[in-house]
Amino acid sequence: MAPDGRWFASYVPAALRGHPFSLGRTADGRHLLCVDEASGLVTDGPQGERFFENDNTLSTTLRQVMDFLTKVEQNRAATAAACDALKARNLIVRWPITRKTDQGERKVEGLFRVDEAALNALDDEAFLSLRHSGALPTAYAQLLSMQQVRVLELAMTRAQRTKQQLQLGQELDLSWLEGDGIKFDFGNPQ
Repeated sequence: MAPDGRWFASYVPAALRGHPFSLGRTADGRHLLCVDEASGLVTDGPQGERFFENDNTLSTTLRQVMDFLTKVEQNRAATAAACDALKARNLIVRWPITRKTDQGERKVEGLFRVDEAALNALDDEAFLSLRHSGALPTAYAQLLSMQQVRVLELAMTRAQRTKQQLQLGQELDLSWLEGDGIKFDFGNPQ
């Protein structure tokens, strides 16, 4: 992230792409569309996209937002299932990383990785069960992503510098999203 709050990376996380919307879940398991009314992207006036059409159905744009967020949730659930399958085979292990800072070495906590040696040692039946569960693409993607540790270190260094540069109380500038984002009229349907 740039010191002025702009996103630097080429990939924009779904949480930012879906902003100001997110999916919640009701007690009975149904999805609920949530909106951050304080985002500055929702208005009470006629400017922007409407939430509802004149017949009180969801607007085309809001249906597209719902479709996007539903796909994100489906992908999250598939990833969780893949991770559960890998965990059941004891293939997920802690990933200790130590990085050098101005204050000395610092451990990065809370990271996990696929144990490649254990994955390669699986018998054919266990390996095939992982293939059928859809967990293998996740395992291989994680193993390949380990080469990006250097990028993570650079991002952490940049974040540390950004934190030092930002003054306490300064808000994150997400105005760069506005060109690609959508403004919504939060008024009542007619």
